[in-house]
Amino acid sequence: MALTAVSADNGPGQGHEPLLHEADGHTVRQRETLSTIARDHGVSLQAIRDANPQVLNPDVIYPGQTLNLPEGAVPPTPAFVDPAGPTPTLERTDRGPVVTQLQEGLHSAGFDPGTVDGIFGARTEQAVRAFQASRDLDVDGIVGRDTWGALGRSADRPVEPVTGDVVATGDALTDRRIDGLHPEVRAVASQFVQRVEQELGIQLRVTDGFRSFDEQDALYAQGRNGNPGPIVTNARGGQSYHNYGLAFDVVELRPDGNVSWDTDWEGIGRIGEAMGLEWGGRWTGLVDRPHFQLDHGLSTAQLRERVNSENLRADGFVNLD
Repeated sequence: MALTAVSADNGPGQGHEPLLHEADGHTVRQRETLSTIARDHGVSLQAIRDANPQVLNPDVIYPGQTLNLPEGAVPPTPAFVDPAGPTPTLERTDRGPVVTQLQEGLHSAGFDPGTVDGIFGARTEQAVRAFQASRDLDVDGIVGRDTWGALGRSADRPVEPVTGDVVATGDALTDRRIDGLHPEVRAVASQFVQRVEQELGIQLRVTDGFRSFDEQDALYAQGRNGNPGPIVTNARGGQSYHNYGLAFDVVELRPDGNVSWDTDWEGIGRIGEAMGLEWGGRWTGLVDRPHFQLDHGLSTAQLRERVNSENLRADGFVNLD
């Protein structure tokens, strides 16, 4: 994960160009990263990096340092209610623009969350609990549907299926793996990767998409019967949505080309769920946070029966109708 802004003087020895006027850029605040700045201004992380070649190490920025904003950057929206978005569930340690909206809403209602900084800390939790008590809500410190409703934010609406074309993600491996998914999943998978980068500043790489029955059996054998490696799945061949091109796994792709499994899985999972995907991070058995799937209302047993009866599309994928 990206390092937050560190407290240090931005002296001439840092190799940075002179600071711009505030109107021409963004002044870094404590705890900010390039990823959060990109997210808050509605641009990609790569666009922020390209606009700031003077930042030699993208993981180290300094409070008070001014960054250029790329073309297309927009001011962070201060709006408390997002009529186009789902209602997120927030709790201690969450962070981001929606936490800022929560803090602004609490402040407007007369409850002090402390500094409005987009970080759900102890003061914000205390304010949430006090607000919940004042409205005869369950006092649990968790901001769900009822608490959002009392604050004036709309409740969840039914998830609408993603429509439209497949979009390029900017990562050739990811694009190739998405292209290997079932045609009915490609658009949502690509738009999910794009939306995570836009909203969280996290670039994802799809690590696994379509997987044959034989490949699934080999993966199931891992860690069992003396085979090396950890157990990573409870599904045999035909029992995973990967086997029908209806599931994919992701990981964070760092700017240096390395991958990181230590990422904001809760934020990533919430975006996937808002797009109608099932997230493996909610499973109660073998939790699989990198995993997302779209079952189209069919069980793997039903899908396997269709494969066995050759109920297939012209392109060889199982027929979902």
